[in-house]
Amino acid sequence: WDVNLTVPIMTTFLGVKTREDVPDPRLPEFQLRDCDPDLPEGDPNRCQPGEVRPTVLTHSAFERASGFGDVLLRSKYVVHRGEPFDIAAGLGLSFPSGDRDDFQGTGNFRVQPGVILSRVSADRIEPLLNVGVDINTDNADRSIVRWTAGAIAQVVGPLSGAVVFLGRHELEAQSDKIATPFFFQIERNDIYDVSLGLRLLFAESGVVSVNALVPLNED
Repeated sequence: WDVNLTVPIMTTFLGVKTREDVPDPRLPEFQLRDCDPDLPEGDPNRCQPGEVRPTVLTHSAFERASGFGDVLLRSKYVVHRGEPFDIAAGLGLSFPSGDRDDFQGTGNFRVQPGVILSRVSADRIEPLLNVGVDINTDNADRSIVRWTAGAIAQVVGPLSGAVVFLGRHELEAQSDKIATPFFFQIERNDIYDVSLGLRLLFAESGVVSVNALVPLNED
């Protein structure tokens, strides 16, 4: 029986830079001649009195915020160990402690039941399958089905690697449908990623890991 508490400390960054052409070159009826007021009199490219030349404006903004994310309390219990695979049941509780305005929390209390299947083969490879539901207690229609399928393998000594595919399926339809669908209309978001990582064990109970999450679609 495992119990763990995760308290994420997060820093988020948001930087925006825009370039604006005045007037908009996509509106030819308002197009201005690219004249130069510093040219000598008589030069055809000199700006005439009252004539305005096109202008390029740039704007930039940057914000940073630090704080706690949503605290997650999880429990897992192994209900079967043996053939054909090990089975565990899990339950997670996510508390809305993160600031939603800073993209550090969802703002909702969530309950996360799930089932975990895995089996170690040849003492080196562990295929795994996780299936669960992320229930939004404030709005059940916004709940999400999640699954994970992949494997962890011992590379050499204390170093192991993992390749895991992740799926996330929203139960509720999208609030805004695509205005011009291409053959079909997307009714909800179905997100697929692959996680690639390495994990190094040290000092019997320490772990150092590095992980990359790569999107497989653009929902």
